[in-house]
Amino acid sequence: MSRLLAWLQRHRLVLAIAALTYIPVIFSSPGDVGADTKTYLYLDPGGVLSDARLLWNSDVALGTVTHQNVGYLWPMGPFYWVFETLGSPDWFAQRIWLGSLLFAAAMGVRFLLRVFDWSGPGLGVAMAAYGLSPYLLDYSARISAVLLPWAGLPWMIGLTVLAVRHGGWRHPARFALVVLTVGSVNATSLLLVGLAPVLWLFHVTVVERSVPWRRSVAAALRIGFGSVVVSVWWVAGLVIQGRYSLPVTRYTETYEVVADASTAPEILRGLGYWFFYGNDKFGAWIRPSVEYTQGVWLLFLTFGLVVLALISATAVRWRHRSFFLGLLVLGALIGIGSHPFEDPSLLGRLFKDFTRSDAGLALRSTPRAAPMVVLATSVLIGCVTAAAQERVPRLGKAFTLLTLAAIILANPAMWRVRMIEEHLHRSENLPTYWLEAAAAFDDGDDGSRIWELPGSDFASYRWGNTVDPITPGLIERGYVARELVPFGSAESADLLTAFDRRLQEGSLETASVVPIARLMSVGDLVHRADLTYERFRTPRPVPLAAFLDSIPSLGAPIGFGEPTPNVAGPEQTLLDEIELSIDPSLPHPAPVTSYAVPDPLDVVRLRSSDAVLIVVGDGEGLVDAAAAGVLDLDRTVVFGADLAISDDLREQLTQSPTEIVITDSNRRRARLWGTLRENVGITEIAGTEPLLFNPGDNRLPIFPSAATAPDVDDTRTVAVHLGGPTVTASRFGNPVTYALDDRPVQAIDGDLSTAWNVAAFAEARGEFLRYDFGTPTTIETIHAVQPLVEANRHITQVEIHTGDQHRVVDLTSLSWSPNGETVTFEPLTGSVFDIIITDLDVPALATYPVGISAVGFAELSLGESGPTSEWIRTPRALVDRLDDELDQHGLTVVLTRERSNPQEPVRQTPEAGMRRIVPLPLDRTFTVSGTVRLDPDAPAEQLDAFLRRTDASLVVTSTGSLEGNLLAVPSAMLDGDPTTRFIGRFDDQVGQAWRVRSNTPFAVDGVELDVVVGPRQSVPTEFLVTVDDVEAGRFPTGLSASDTERVETIVLPVNAESATTVRIEVAASTDTLTRDWYSNAFISMPFAIAEMRVGGLGVASAGRVDTGCVDGLVRIDGLAVPVRISGDPDAARRGEALKLIACDAVPVSAGDVRIDTTGSSLPLTIDQLVLRSERPVSEPPTMPALFPDWESDVRLTVDIPTGDAGRWLVLGQSHNRGWAANLDGVSLGPPTLVDGFANGWVVPASGGTVELVWAPQKLVDRALVLSAIAVLVILVLAARPAPLPVGRITAAMPTFIEPPRRGTRRSRRSAVVAAVGTGLFALVNLPSWPVAALALAGVAAFGVTRREGARLPAALAAGLFAITSLLIMIEQVLERHPPDFVWPKQFAEFHVLGVLTILLLAVEYVRSAMAPDES
Repeated sequence: MSRLLAWLQRHRLVLAIAALTYIPVIFSSPGDVGADTKTYLYLDPGGVLSDARLLWNSDVALGTVTHQNVGYLWPMGPFYWVFETLGSPDWFAQRIWLGSLLFAAAMGVRFLLRVFDWSGPGLGVAMAAYGLSPYLLDYSARISAVLLPWAGLPWMIGLTVLAVRHGGWRHPARFALVVLTVGSVNATSLLLVGLAPVLWLFHVTVVERSVPWRRSVAAALRIGFGSVVVSVWWVAGLVIQGRYSLPVTRYTETYEVVADASTAPEILRGLGYWFFYGNDKFGAWIRPSVEYTQGVWLLFLTFGLVVLALISATAVRWRHRSFFLGLLVLGALIGIGSHPFEDPSLLGRLFKDFTRSDAGLALRSTPRAAPMVVLATSVLIGCVTAAAQERVPRLGKAFTLLTLAAIILANPAMWRVRMIEEHLHRSENLPTYWLEAAAAFDDGDDGSRIWELPGSDFASYRWGNTVDPITPGLIERGYVARELVPFGSAESADLLTAFDRRLQEGSLETASVVPIARLMSVGDLVHRADLTYERFRTPRPVPLAAFLDSIPSLGAPIGFGEPTPNVAGPEQTLLDEIELSIDPSLPHPAPVTSYAVPDPLDVVRLRSSDAVLIVVGDGEGLVDAAAAGVLDLDRTVVFGADLAISDDLREQLTQSPTEIVITDSNRRRARLWGTLRENVGITEIAGTEPLLFNPGDNRLPIFPSAATAPDVDDTRTVAVHLGGPTVTASRFGNPVTYALDDRPVQAIDGDLSTAWNVAAFAEARGEFLRYDFGTPTTIETIHAVQPLVEANRHITQVEIHTGDQHRVVDLTSLSWSPNGETVTFEPLTGSVFDIIITDLDVPALATYPVGISAVGFAELSLGESGPTSEWIRTPRALVDRLDDELDQHGLTVVLTRERSNPQEPVRQTPEAGMRRIVPLPLDRTFTVSGTVRLDPDAPAEQLDAFLRRTDASLVVTSTGSLEGNLLAVPSAMLDGDPTTRFIGRFDDQVGQAWRVRSNTPFAVDGVELDVVVGPRQSVPTEFLVTVDDVEAGRFPTGLSASDTERVETIVLPVNAESATTVRIEVAASTDTLTRDWYSNAFISMPFAIAEMRVGGLGVASAGRVDTGCVDGLVRIDGLAVPVRISGDPDAARRGEALKLIACDAVPVSAGDVRIDTTGSSLPLTIDQLVLRSERPVSEPPTMPALFPDWESDVRLTVDIPTGDAGRWLVLGQSHNRGWAANLDGVSLGPPTLVDGFANGWVVPASGGTVELVWAPQKLVDRALVLSAIAVLVILVLAARPAPLPVGRITAAMPTFIEPPRRGTRRSRRSAVVAAVGTGLFALVNLPSWPVAALALAGVAAFGVTRREGARLPAALAAGLFAITSLLIMIEQVLERHPPDFVWPKQFAEFHVLGVLTILLLAVEYVRSAMAPDES
């Protein structure tokens, strides 16, 4: 027992730290698995480990280069595999992993300080301060692997010290083993913390001059060599990712997002990483972030600990103090990076520009340098507690205990035992229905893939959030799903996003589903109906199930789990127009449902080299062609852009007549990746570039060969502006999505119902329109109409610039009216004019919450410039190159209208109709067909008349009905069907009204209303009735809100012997409130009336739609094309398509053919137009099935039978130049893009055995062997004894300094050097206040030359940061800035004070180097 007690006594500090780090983590939410790192790591660690070496994964994203998966070979993969083998629950293994990271970090501090011969007081404080730092909360919940370099940092510094002190290989080898362990998953984090050992070598060699440079260089070379050879395996993986993968970093968070959060005060307290402050509709991603931003007590503690560290830097003497000051400065300045992003320091601006490259973007996570700051402050805090105990032991112990308590309290997630995030976890046990579904998918594995719908930003299920979808971790089968970050290739990502965007936005046609699924070798479509759809606004389960059920060619649905309602909430109930429009008779789907896809293409297949389908477009064009029914998958699909660029390929594939489909896709436009919807920009004008750099705009390199061609825009669909100036703008819409209904050309299109809108919930000053007239033009007037919508701010001033001239124009409230405001000014002459917004009627804000309206112009004309009409020109390169040869090929033109879901009232339709230009080199005759829908923006009475529900004798109108729901129009009250309802609009209910007007007078003997009362309706409590424009009275309804839905009949006692008009207005209402998804504001839900009975009036049932031949819907080259519209009226009212067919064939002359579907008087919109000109083409031959032998994901062989002609061998995985094919040992050349996304090689008729290999894997395999050998050697070297230390080792503990004496220490020359050096350093690091560089230079000069200035810079830093912290706390108390992404930016004015604090510490570092403290 005595030995045990003695052992416990000796190791009490280590045991205490172990308790502090492990116990809170282990007891956080037992049984729940956090959404940390990769879900598959918990579901199948053995599978992850066995596949980690392979850089190509055939089973996800249609085949993809893996992203850092090779890093799981060590240490994370083996760790979880061991726990899985031992039978440990996943949640427990996860807690041990996280606790071990914290413990290793704290023990690293102990090791480092022991290397510095530190023992006793302050050691435990420094260990706790580092191991419990708030920094760990940035990453522990989601990407804990990033904490590995944080845990390894003190070990790396300590081993560097020992490597220099002892020489030899022992300590460099151990350093390499640390790098091996902490560096494999995130290279950026390793590189950033790896600067700390470099700083140590610089410090002792150049600053202290305590170590000869030869010794430092020798240690550096040993450390560098050892670290490189043990890291070759994952470095090779990064190299291959860079060469063969999509540049994934471009499609994740932008550097602007990162930089916005990395303010100096936040970096100094160990935070500043954007994810920490993030939230969504469910609340904060990291719960403690709310306390760290809202809790003044926690602000006081976390800032106070930094101030304490700076006081320590002022008051404590310790040999290595200056090194840790340098470490703090280095880490903080790197961590800050380019904040503020809009106007950073000179160095920040250089780095900001660097991040436009892939290499720079890979290093964008600069806050991951914060461990250097945290380590420095932790050691300095340890210093002051050690010095306090040395100077006043009794008070020092109390101070130490108080400091330790503050450190623990400063991480409430630990002491409250809440290290698992509320919205980032799941239960240990997955739902049984998912396990059953996974087993069924594998049982039905025929080599095809499964495709999960709908796409989701992240996998958030009703039963838990896993971030990554669980299915790939449960099955052995190929898997496809749209996620926020694209993988695969540019082509496969484009196809998948094209399909899913339409699904998300409600514009996907049922006809597209099966052909696209077959093309992607999908054997089963899987509807995951258990997502928390309200979190990311993904499609609702019930209508999506009905959509899939309506596709006749899909197999019967097979459900897993009991069908139960998937109800949104409580965070977001999502009771909106879409929810209220769902047919209540539709059944709820099972949580998981699969649908068999008929005849999917084999993943490895033969395709005809003669019977091809040339699609002029991209992935969107394939989806549109499928919707039009012209995506013939019996033919080999190739893209027109590739044929336009490659003469050989074009000649090969167009020798014999074939089919060509021209689409209006492959548009020149921007693309965002922060959302699944509203993520494509406007169609741009050929040859133009964005006027401002947008870091979020990252376009897929779909046709890289075409991108380098001089006529690249001829291979794309582009915009053409006719009639007036061409119009571009700095931005449009809002900062998060692309709102195509806000595009710039709408400022000069002559239509007051459209507008250029910009800067929704953002700063608008500085945004501008650019009008390019093409020739010199003189203007002296501007006519402005601001958007005719309700707004909470307006433009009050613009500046018009051309060349070096400009005019200032003030706008008044006259510009808010339809008549607008005309302002005259001195004439300006130029070709290009910028109209810049310079002022608004509200002041500028630091940040802009959702709800701040956009500004812009419904019309803005300069001088006599006429309206500009926007036309969209389809790609012309291929048809121009084919020229007369085009005549032998079948030709189809598929034109698709850009549209939005009419049940999403925040969006207007981007195109009311289509204006297209289709270049044709010769005359052709076309049949014309298409799809048409009822126009949801048309007045309800016009729709009733078109459907013949009413005629001229009866008109039912209203102030508005439920957006996008054509079944909820006011005439629904008069149809005699109690299941249909007139539903009002959301928001203010009082004032909403409807009117019934009949040409035949009718008697009014009371008005009966069947009012729907329930939890999803507002309840009218008083109606105002007007008969023939005479008020008949206000009548209480006697109704009240109800928790259950029912229909209450009320009678309004209105009597009239003869009337023609009855108008009823909601005069008072008990509103049911719901939260708007976009603004988070509470709004009133609409009322609903099932039936209205008055005067025996009623509407007829709609007859079948058949317009006969009508003009006005389609014009080709200015001539009307008579067309016939037909279809089911009830389906049309549900939003389904009607058929359009031209009454006669249409001859079209060669040239730029203009096709126009705008301006119709009928309440219809043409969604797709198909022009078909047939030619005799050969039928595609039947191809034999292949039976590939898969050795692994990166190697397979397949026997090709003989045939009559050459064929395409297609590997249906994402097109990637890493794939190589060899036929009987002879290379078939690089793969050609075929079938939309796949790899193709032409094989001769003679057949043979083809070996397919993903060649880059060889580099990784060799690197793994090299690293494995290197690790064995390094282990041997690490076990060898170290040489004896060189030089004298001092063992001085931290102590307080004595008051400095007055007097001069250094010459004026030293002062000048210090002043100039620190002044310049400050100048390139200050984002503002450049004059402060002079003050810093003065402080440096004073500190170097005068004894009494020895610690002045550090003292000033401590005082300044204390004031800065106090100001932040005061503002937070007064303003109550909410916790969200932009919280750090709310304190923008204090950022420069934080930078000055850091620069003062840099001055102190220089001062201590040039004029060391005196003994």
